[in-house]
This record gives sequence, structure tokens and C-alpha cells, in this order.
Amino acid sequence: MGKSTLKTLIYSDLYPLPENIGTRMRTMNFVRFFNKIGEVDLVYHRTGIENNAGQGPFRNEYRIVKQGVSEGNENFSRVRDFTERIRRLADRRPWIVADWPGTAIRELNSIVAGDQYDFVLCRYAQDSYPFLRYRGSLRKRIIVDFDDVLSASLFLSKVHRGPGLYAGWKWRLQWEMVSAYQRRFLTFGAALFCSEEDRNEVTGSAGSPCAHLVPNTYPASLDVRNADGSGYANRRTFLFVGALDYGPNIEGLKWFLRSIFPKVQEQYRDVRLLVAGRRPPPDLVFAIREFPGVELHPDIPDIGPLYERCGAVVVPLLSGGGTRIKILEAAMAGRFVLSTPIGAHGLSFGGEAGPGLFTDERSFLGQYDKLEDENYYRERVIKMHAAVQKTYSPEAFDRLMGKVVDSLLREGMGRAVSPSPDGRSAR
Repeated sequence: MGKSTLKTLIYSDLYPLPENIGTRMRTMNFVRFFNKIGEVDLVYHRTGIENNAGQGPFRNEYRIVKQGVSEGNENFSRVRDFTERIRRLADRRPWIVADWPGTAIRELNSIVAGDQYDFVLCRYAQDSYPFLRYRGSLRKRIIVDFDDVLSASLFLSKVHRGPGLYAGWKWRLQWEMVSAYQRRFLTFGAALFCSEEDRNEVTGSAGSPCAHLVPNTYPASLDVRNADGSGYANRRTFLFVGALDYGPNIEGLKWFLRSIFPKVQEQYRDVRLLVAGRRPPPDLVFAIREFPGVELHPDIPDIGPLYERCGAVVVPLLSGGGTRIKILEAAMAGRFVLSTPIGAHGLSFGGEAGPGLFTDERSFLGQYDKLEDENYYRERVIKMHAAVQKTYSPEAFDRLMGKVVDSLLREGMGRAVSPSPDGRSAR
């Protein structure tokens, strides 16, 4: 698909630069793709701690400040106001969906109406509630990227299911609302999913013609190395990489430190664990300090030197959604990966091209013991490197997105219809 005059508006809660976390990396993958076929505008809410607004490759940038709504992670804040609860029930909007004040919705509509966009791409269904109000050809030009599907396991980790019939009924009601909310986006032009498992979670066995598989990629800026097995010499050093202010990462890392790492130290006295990530909370910092042989590297600008020091990357997640970019990155760095099944959720490798899976200290040691064989180590990292390069490269991402755009253009619906201020499409 060559360069054309197509215009795309990308909506992202978080400004997508710098590309130092997974959500920004995926957003920038979309930005790069749509810039190859036309012009891209951005509308966003938050800049994060790093203020890089105005430095992106966008024709226009628009910031909508959600007055009256927390600038933090409002998606999982509880709704306590009774009136708000009733309003959300009437709108079929579960409490886990980010709030949008009326002024913010009107501002969004004015941006969409101000320039006739061929496509509007929305990052995260949980943040895209106002787009459900759009109708007609505008809705068919909207692409919703689910990214982290709110699966049953992730929902259970976020919403405690208390004892008793009433608590069970309440939990079930909330889960049914979340499931129904996610399915509503299957009526848009395209719905994008990171994995087959996530797509099936939303579409069910019947599937949906607008549901497309567009997996994550390893970071576009990654200095791809040869998988030559050089990590074998550093096999006594593990590396954990991930946002340290993200609940599933905190939960998984603490579990690994308390349940598995001490058992490994009993058998291999010289093992070390490097922990790298942004914004670790004080309780996690304190927990890490309790364990000898563990180094914390918070908010480092370049992860490369830590890959050089390690021989294996651990992904001990017990909950979460989407797919782990850290596994793709580790594979391209030529390092062996040890992961829980949930940590490797949604990644398709096949055979011995995938990570070594573990669920407890026994299975972890069973996988780790195999790394004593240098030939085994070398073969596994080479196979995983090749599998990731084939399926999860930026080039593979562009090919899949090209198919999505071609399918929408073949529908021949023309440019989007402008929405009216209340969210209904003008005709």
C-alpha cells in the first residue's frame, strides 16, 4: 500500500512518547503504519511523568483534559456515588470503564467533526465509551484496538469475589456487564486483538468478521542481536523487566521472590536476579531489599546492558491480559525465557521455539536445570529468536494492519460522517 492522502485520528489516553512502556510502543506502531499511508493526528489525555507532548510525528495534536476525573489510573477506581451507579447501569457501562465528563465528550466530537477522517483508531476499549454513541458510516470507520482484553482471569484479579450468594451475584453481574460492553465494539469497522485467545474471549466460538488479529511486536527501536548462545555464560543471572507500578507485575515478582527464588538459591548458590522497571512503589522496594542476590534498577534509560549481564529472563505473572512484549524483546536479545503460562499468554511459538514454562519451584528448577546443557541453551534461543522475527516483527505488524485497512476500504463507505455535539452522527 503506497503513500496516499488518507487521514487518521488516533485516540490514546496516554501520550505515546517516549516509547518506554508497552502501551506506548503499540500506539507508536500504529502511528508509524498510518504515517506510511497518509497523515496522522493525535488526541490524548495524559502525558505521564515524562512530558514529551509536541515531539511526536503528528500533523496535529489535541489534548483533552478530563476535568473532575483523576489523572491517575481511573479505569479501576470504584464508583461510589449512587446516582453515578444508576447512570452507568442505564448506559450499560460497567464501573471499570473510564469516565468521560460531558465537556470532554463534546471536545472530542468537535475534533472528530473538524477534519473529515478516513479512520479513527481508539486505543483500549475501556477508554472508548464515547465512540459507542457514533452511528452510520462514522462507526464503520472506527478501529478499536482492544490490546489488553479484560479476560475472566484478569477481571477476577481486579474484582474480588466475596463469599455468600449476594456477593457472588454482584460479581457475576459486573462480569456480565464487562463482557457485554466489550462485545459492543464488534459492531465497529474493525476490532483488533493481540492474540487468538483474546479474540475468542470477546467473540466466542461464533467469531466476528470485523475481529482481526494484530499481535504486538518487539520494540521497533530494539538493537536486534544474533541469537548466538552467548547468554549461556551468564545463565546464573536472571532478569525481570516490567513496569513496577503495574499490579500483575508486582504480584508476580513478589510471588517469585518468596516462593521460587530462595529454592533456586539453595541449589545454585551464585544465582542473582536483576529487577528493572519504572516507578517501583515503596513496599516493593522494601520487599526486594529483603532478599540477598537481588538488584533493583529503577527507571533506567537503557535495558541493553542488563541483557548483556543475564542469561535468562523470568516472567512470573499470575494474572494479566494482552501479550508480553518483554518476552519478544528477550528473544530478540538472544536470551532464554522462563515464564508462567499466563506470562506467555497469547504468544504462539510451537514446539521448542517457546519459553520454558513453570508454575511452581519444582517446575521452575526442572526447566532451569536443562540450561546446564550448552547445546540445549543455544538451540532454544536460536529457535525462539527465529519464531519471533517471523511473527512478531514490526514488518509483520504492518502487513496485518495493511489487510485491516484494505478490508475497510473495500467496503467503499467513503469518508466519515461528522458527529453532532451529542455524539450522534449527522446525516
